[in-house]
Amino acid sequence: MFKKPLFTLLALSMCLGLTYAEDLFQYDTLPAQKYNDLWSNMSDSLLNLYYLPLGFEGQAPEELYILEDAGDFTSFLYYFNNEQRILILQGISKFKSWRDVAIKNAVSHQKSIITLPLKQARKSIGTSVLVSQSPSMDIIFFSQTPSNHMLVLDFPPSASDNPFVDIEGDDIYLNYENAIALEKALDLPTIKQLITDIQTEKSNIDALFQ
Repeated sequence: MFKKPLFTLLALSMCLGLTYAEDLFQYDTLPAQKYNDLWSNMSDSLLNLYYLPLGFEGQAPEELYILEDAGDFTSFLYYFNNEQRILILQGISKFKSWRDVAIKNAVSHQKSIITLPLKQARKSIGTSVLVSQSPSMDIIFFSQTPSNHMLVLDFPPSASDNPFVDIEGDDIYLNYENAIALEKALDLPTIKQLITDIQTEKSNIDALFQ
């Protein structure tokens, strides 16, 4: 499991004045790829995963999960609830099934697996933040070759709180191994165990300073 400081999301949260009803946990970081239009090739990227046990203060309690695509200058945060987490897992399961079909028949194909609504999306450029209350995610099966197939997370344009600017995230490309890693990272027992491990480590460290 990769490790990355919480600075990006926490700094953004401070800029937004967000208050969480309970601790915010960064529990995993996964490798991914994005297409570089300038160089016409794939570039390596990272996805950070967060868990909000009770969501935001002042709102009805709800478990929320956050997928963060953090770039050098621009960051995207995608919030989804438990029902949407399950839909993402179903999309990954279908990707695996279609991959088996494509490899068995030595064919390439591109097709949308599932499109699902998300709770919220945020785009930050420096201290400037845009918020969308109606984002969506399109999970796509994409073949590079008859033997190499990728899971693509596509984020269509969605209206933001700025009526003149939409939020449109970068496409995220996951090879088979990274798609499996995302599937595991969105498995609820795995999440709970990782959070327990984080809390235990924090308690053990706190106990050293009595």
